[in-house]
Amino acid sequence: MPLDRWRAEGLVKAGLPPAVEQHLATVLIRLHQENRYDAASDDVERVTGVPAQTIEAFVAARRDFYLG
Repeated sequence: MPLDRWRAEGLVKAGLPPAVEQHLATVLIRLHQENRYDAASDDVERVTGVPAQTIEAFVAARRDFYLG
């Protein structure tokens, strides 16, 4: 969803203070669009001894739990 539409249909209707609205728009949309949160680390594997997996792989491995 384009930022302007999300802002108009979601954030503005939420009645948040303008500073909070701007912060959320920046963090939740712009930085994600710029792939600023795509950093990978080996933290999960170092702590658990098991490599991290995608959400898709996690859910697929537990399909019965999520889909009944």
